[in-house]
Amino acid sequence: MSNKKESTHQLIHRNLTLYQREHSAVWQCRYKVDNKWIRATTKETQFDLAVNKAKELLVEAEIRKRSGIPVVTKRFKDIAILAIDRMERAIKGGLGKSIYKDYIRIINEHFIPSLGQRLITNIDYDALQQYYDDREAKYGLALSNSNRKTQNAAFNRVFDEAIVIYKMLYLPISRFLSLS
Repeated sequence: MSNKKESTHQLIHRNLTLYQREHSAVWQCRYKVDNKWIRATTKETQFDLAVNKAKELLVEAEIRKRSGIPVVTKRFKDIAILAIDRMERAIKGGLGKSIYKDYIRIINEHFIPSLGQRLITNIDYDALQQYYDDREAKYGLALSNSNRKTQNAAFNRVFDEAIVIYKMLYLPISRFLSLS
């Protein structure tokens, strides 16, 4: 078993740890949600402020988990799964469009395997063009205009979901901050 460093503090036994990296004055934290360790920066250099920030991060992650929102929503895959879930609920509720089934298939079969690990903020025109080029090379033929439009619409569903999540997570907080 490795020795605990002096710059490591366990705030909540086996659930929240605060530590400093060797060449940094900023405190980092590691917390567990759904038996997965998540690392984050507190952006604080003072220990007492870092303790408070680490606890806030843990509580925020627990709230997200209970609300059915991914704890970490940076990856394309996380957002895509939420978009699929929203479309499936719309279909079951009778409000969904028949095209949603195609969108779900495209997202599961093509987007998640090739773009799933990318950060959603790093998917730009070049990444999409690379995806289309790889897909055409894999299947040996160019996509039809109709197929490309369907895939673009499926991409838009995922990006729309990202906007909804952003608004849900960050805009309510900014409203309260502007009141003070």
